[in-house]
Amino acid sequence: MANNILNDPNLLEKLGNENGLKLIIQKHVHAPCCGGTHSYLKSIDKYLEEVVDFVDEFGPPNPTIGFSNVMQGMKTNEWVSESIAHMFDMIKANPTIFNKSKVTNFDNTFASVLNEAGDVTCQGCKFDIIANGKRYELKSYGETNVNGIASGNIKNQHRAYIETGTIDDTRYLFNKLKLEDTYTIDGESVTAEEYVRSNFLKMYQTNTAYFWNNGSTSGWWQSVSGQTFDNGDQLLTWLNSQKYDSEWLDFIKVQ
Repeated sequence: MANNILNDPNLLEKLGNENGLKLIIQKHVHAPCCGGTHSYLKSIDKYLEEVVDFVDEFGPPNPTIGFSNVMQGMKTNEWVSESIAHMFDMIKANPTIFNKSKVTNFDNTFASVLNEAGDVTCQGCKFDIIANGKRYELKSYGETNVNGIASGNIKNQHRAYIETGTIDDTRYLFNKLKLEDTYTIDGESVTAEEYVRSNFLKMYQTNTAYFWNNGSTSGWWQSVSGQTFDNGDQLLTWLNSQKYDSEWLDFIKVQ
């Protein structure tokens, strides 16, 4: 695949010429090699095919906003490259959602989006994709990272979603290839999707004051619950009545 790209000067230029192609290959160091295999990893040829598909759909001559951010990201390090590979999977799996006519922004800060700069506490926090008015966050988390959701830094970014929108325009897509099909919660067998949702619920319950943020997020919680809360204590009482299979957590998907 690399030879095909090298023989296409127009495509090669869009990738940043030979040096850009070299970086894209070098930073995708998680590609299967030398007898080591993981179900979520792609061969370098498969990855490059998806890079080319992405460039063809969203790149020059009229690139989608944030296209250059994605291109730069895949040249940064292996962890960003792996996240972008998950993005490519989601784009391929959902072509009616993620196409040039629907996607308006990639990998940008919430503060950069018109009318949202004054609403978000974390000025550097980013979304992955805006498509048809909805914000999408794509997470390539294994079990260890999912288990750390309640105590990890994801809460900073997630509050930015809460501060700048409602549950109706927020979507999280987790990588099914890095998770088991089923897990156990309190002796009950649950799906991977329910397992991830349970960790989000735990994050809300253990960080309620943070997510209430002196009432700045009241619009989100009203859209979630259909109720009006006067303070964080009332929100926590409601959160403690919820379970991983509560319908409002449907914004979290494992695909």
